[in-house]
Amino acid sequence: MSSPISYQSILVIPPLVTSLFYRVSNAEDQGWFDEDFLKKFCHKSADYDFCSLTLRSDKCAYTADPNGLVVISINMNLVQTTISEIVDLIEQTIDSLDKTRLQNCQVDFSDAQVKLNAAFVASAAYKYPEGLDFITDEFKKSVECDREYTLNPPKRESPLSDDSDDTLKVQKLINITFVLVGEIMSA
Repeated sequence: MSSPISYQSILVIPPLVTSLFYRVSNAEDQGWFDEDFLKKFCHKSADYDFCSLTLRSDKCAYTADPNGLVVISINMNLVQTTISEIVDLIEQTIDSLDKTRLQNCQVDFSDAQVKLNAAFVASAAYKYPEGLDFITDEFKKSVECDREYTLNPPKRESPLSDDSDDTLKVQKLINITFVLVGEIMSA
């Protein structure tokens, strides 16, 4: 079964958009992004430690303007949502119900990637409400995969259950994006 979005486009679109829309500036000249800003901002997020470690882990964060930080947070989320692992599980699965559920997950995650790419493009173009709508849709799509196993009989443990930490990371990354956009729009 072919995916509705090619794997190459998932890898190519974000860097391409970044090169077109990503505004990098000197943070010292701007005077707004430094350790104090990072601490103040991350205290507004759902998980201070996660926020702080995540933004510090991207070397572009300290030189990005506020819009660049939004784009960085969305790009980090693109890395979290993986389709190749699902494809590998589909190929290894013998049970027809699990195979169907995993194929549904593959479609959900492919749709989530499309939504996340759209959020990336919208946010890079300063269309924050549109970007947030896409991010919300992306999260709903990623949750649909979890529901394949938890809501539909027979209920089973998902072969993706090891990725429950990834779902939590996605939630936290989305929270960072929402807080960043809130900061920008209130400024």
